[in-house]
Amino acid sequence: LAGLYQSLSSLTGQNGKSQGVFTIRRKDGSEFDARVMHLHLDGAGVVTIIQDNSSEKALQTQKMRFVSNASHELRTPIANLKTRLYLLRRQPEKLDEHLEVVDQVVGKMQLLMEEMFDFSEMERGVMLLEREDVPLQALVNEVIQNYQAKAERRSLTLECDLAVEPLTVFVDRKRFIQVLANLVSSAMSHTREGGQIRISVTRDSAKPEAIIQLQDNGVGIAPDLLEQVFQPFSLAKHGDLGGTALGLTLSKEIVELHGGAISATSEAGKGTA
Repeated sequence: LAGLYQSLSSLTGQNGKSQGVFTIRRKDGSEFDARVMHLHLDGAGVVTIIQDNSSEKALQTQKMRFVSNASHELRTPIANLKTRLYLLRRQPEKLDEHLEVVDQVVGKMQLLMEEMFDFSEMERGVMLLEREDVPLQALVNEVIQNYQAKAERRSLTLECDLAVEPLTVFVDRKRFIQVLANLVSSAMSHTREGGQIRISVTRDSAKPEAIIQLQDNGVGIAPDLLEQVFQPFSLAKHGDLGGTALGLTLSKEIVELHGGAISATSEAGKGTA
């Protein structure tokens, strides 16, 4: 405390108030960042408020990492666009080929921007749901059909194991399709050619809820990354297959907004569920 007050005495403030951020050591030797406010009360002594600043500092670090990763994610497709524009001028006879690549790159950029907008809504707590009764099996089949062509191009097998009993869920249809699409896309990004992705839908025997499980036999996720799998950009540079930037983060938020839960298990080299 003596050292703390000595530090505070060097601060300048207004109206008898001064503040700063210090590193404080606990009795056990551990340290933490603290925001300290020092108030001089007229004729009544001094009040010092010490607030643990660790979470705020971690949040600031996360925001800086987010901006850095978002910039990196945008830099790659922009570089691809510049390359294709150069080639278009040099190889006008290959116009269709270059335009197809440009279309794919712009699509990826659009997806990233939409995810960043959704993430911003999520951070501000303004993501709203328009819920309705939806047949779950039909919803899963729709997503699988949308990814069948892409799976075939990469020699991946997409399989469904759906409960025979019709299951109706009260969800935002658009948002729930977004969740399933993010999960399938992530699984495909981490499964090599010839691999298998299986999605199953069952009823929870203990409560009136549905259980959706997606299992791949891909490269798996290392234990240290598995803990961060639903954090922004955590899988963006995983392995040599690429991955999602914000998809799993948004999926977790959407599932929890519906009152559900989502989790991941994995074993390196043996796939992820």
